[in-house]
Amino acid sequence: MSTAEDWLGAWDTSWESPTGRYHDKLQIDHLTLLPGQTYEISGRGEKYTIHGEVSFVLGGNWTIQGGWDHVIGSSGGKCPFGKLSLTLASDSKNFVGKWSYCSDSPWKTGEGWSWSGRKV
Repeated sequence: MSTAEDWLGAWDTSWESPTGRYHDKLQIDHLTLLPGQTYEISGRGEKYTIHGEVSFVLGGNWTIQGGWDHVIGSSGGKCPFGKLSLTLASDSKNFVGKWSYCSDSPWKTGEGWSWSGRKV
């Protein structure tokens, strides 16, 4: 059974965007328990940061709902920030999800791109 703490650590990530497919390292190093069994989480890639809340969703997976901010160079899109939704696999070694630019919802069909990762 996975736990919220399984998000912590280094990840090899891959994501699609309007300009192609990219790879990066993501280090998640901050997890704080909030009231109501929800956690605050943050991490950093080579050119971006992520932040959000982690919660256990029906069906047995830990999910991050939050955002990303581009901090180095151009994001390649219409905004240097956006939303994300990432779900930890039951093996705690992989995640899949979606991301979007600006305030667009990555959960709506056609507004998000895939993002996946494997624990290093």
